[in-house]
Amino acid sequence: MTVIVIEDIEKGIDWLADGFARTMTECTVLCLEQQQHERGVVLKVLGMEEKRHEFSLEWDLRITEQMRRSYQDEKRATDHAANCLAILLTLQLTEYRRFTTSATNNGIDFWLANEDEADFNFMAARLEISGIRKESKSNTLERRIKAKRKQAMKSENSGLPAYISVTEFSTPKSAYVQ
Repeated sequence: MTVIVIEDIEKGIDWLADGFARTMTECTVLCLEQQQHERGVVLKVLGMEEKRHEFSLEWDLRITEQMRRSYQDEKRATDHAANCLAILLTLQLTEYRRFTTSATNNGIDFWLANEDEADFNFMAARLEISGIRKESKSNTLERRIKAKRKQAMKSENSGLPAYISVTEFSTPKSAYVQ
């Protein structure tokens, strides 16, 4: 089983600011621990072409009271955590290595580029991300994927492939589809 180390998002991923990466790390560990998960929890991922993957999630970060107080907004913390896992899954499941946040209202969260791109004037793909702290009958992975596919259509005129990543933290499980 492949291991994903949460803190790896802080280690030289092109175009991500150190502070942004650290926030995502802290939120991811916080979300997992608040759902009673420990290091080594298995993230089950339904991938592209209906392939299934399993990743062991590892981390060394210890959540402090200061972190808990900083991330009391559950929705915001879940969004940052979903971004973190989506980026780490992108590194595992695609050839894209560079990430830049997208402007609001174009239906995606990140533009993706290949490692050989010198700057972000050339983007190769789009990434839309969502997180669910605890799935319910009305808020499921499948429903969220459907909604995010529709949302990503806003930037369809780019002609670039779109990837959708939705992570549910209580199980934990993800869908990562094109």
